[in-house]
Amino acid sequence: MAVCRRNNRWMTTTLQGRRWLMERRLAAVDVNDADELERLLSCQRSFSRPELTSALQNAVLKKSDRYSRCVDLLLSRGANADGIDGSKAPFVTMAADAGCIKVLSLLTTAQCDVNQRRRDGATALHRAAVNNHVVCLRHLLCASADPDVVDSHGRSALLVGTQADNVDAMAELLSRGADTGLEDDKGRTAAHWAVFHQNMDAIRLLLAAGANVNVRDSRGFSPLMIAAQQGNTDMVEILINNDADTDLETSEKETALLLAAANNHFACVRHLVDVGADVNASNIRRETALLHAVHDPSAARHLLRAGADPNVSTVEHVSPLSVAVHNGYIDVIICLLQANCDPTVAGPTGRPIQTAIYSGTLATVKLLFRALVARGNDTRWLQEYLDDENMRRQAALHGDVREVVLWLRQQLYLKEHEPSNLNQCCRHVIRDTIGSRALTRKVDDLPLPTTIRNYLKLDELVAICG
Repeated sequence: MAVCRRNNRWMTTTLQGRRWLMERRLAAVDVNDADELERLLSCQRSFSRPELTSALQNAVLKKSDRYSRCVDLLLSRGANADGIDGSKAPFVTMAADAGCIKVLSLLTTAQCDVNQRRRDGATALHRAAVNNHVVCLRHLLCASADPDVVDSHGRSALLVGTQADNVDAMAELLSRGADTGLEDDKGRTAAHWAVFHQNMDAIRLLLAAGANVNVRDSRGFSPLMIAAQQGNTDMVEILINNDADTDLETSEKETALLLAAANNHFACVRHLVDVGADVNASNIRRETALLHAVHDPSAARHLLRAGADPNVSTVEHVSPLSVAVHNGYIDVIICLLQANCDPTVAGPTGRPIQTAIYSGTLATVKLLFRALVARGNDTRWLQEYLDDENMRRQAALHGDVREVVLWLRQQLYLKEHEPSNLNQCCRHVIRDTIGSRALTRKVDDLPLPTTIRNYLKLDELVAICG
């Protein structure tokens, strides 16, 4: 392309000539021909700033530092470093997004506004943080970029960097004083997102910078609750060691312990119990951790020894015992009964022993019946239940139910002719006096012979299933 072949006056004074020059400049930028661009620019003494800015946009959109000379030439002739009015993104955010440090340096040297926003409210810092362009971040911060500007979703550069798991970007922002407490439009901070992404390095950085571990989002979730819900015991431990409150509640009154139990993270449940979480906290449905922990005998035992109430029930009258009976969890049933759980409390399908009879589970029926006898409960109603027409029909159709009914009739006959002895009555009074919360642990602490302590703990229930 020989510019000299064209009449300079025609190119610079006529509309057609100026249009031709603009097209040639765009073409030169498009192929990164900086020499040709320089020759074209030398043909003109004065320039239309929008035309130059349009060519600059073309260079910046290439997202490569190879175009930095073209960018420099256009800026030196007066192109607008801030970009084209009304465009989706300023030039500085484009360069930061692509990690083009040379282009970014040229733009900041030309005094562009480093805090300009895209249509979504993101600044160049946001884009550099999202893509972990640490060199660009550092340059922008040195050019007085504000680390605490938030986008249209309320997210700061630190927060979006945390969401993207970019620890290096986070470290750079924190070293320049980025605010760890800024919340997005859901009330979540960088600490929430670090825990959500299970990023241990990120949460350590934030904690070292003084992040608040007890801040709650719009649903009432703290970072600890998120970690417990995920079952991340290591994260839970770090947060607790940094003064996380184990008993904060969500908008539905869920605690970290409840969330861990509801999601079957029983190792996390045991850890929270060990650090003093409230084992009897309940949500708006009156569910406690024990209700969920019946699916894990070790966790259930741990909660009971820590003082969990075995007799609580939900708004729908579901109790830990009714869940254990329904699922046939023999070990858990024994734990609950030894903890003075009341076997007479009815659930959605009747009393626990009725559920066991109807399903034909003899081992469970034996446990529950022995518990009724040990507590001195009235069992005469059982005879009426067994004589019910529906129960007779069930026994006739199912052999396992028939076996349960025959065994129960025999036990009811024996009980009628052999009333409870004095030992059983004394045991019942002692257990009621101690109370159901942590009963097993309290009995173990009594200065009594082992045989008496075992008797008070209803250890004969274990023998029934042995």
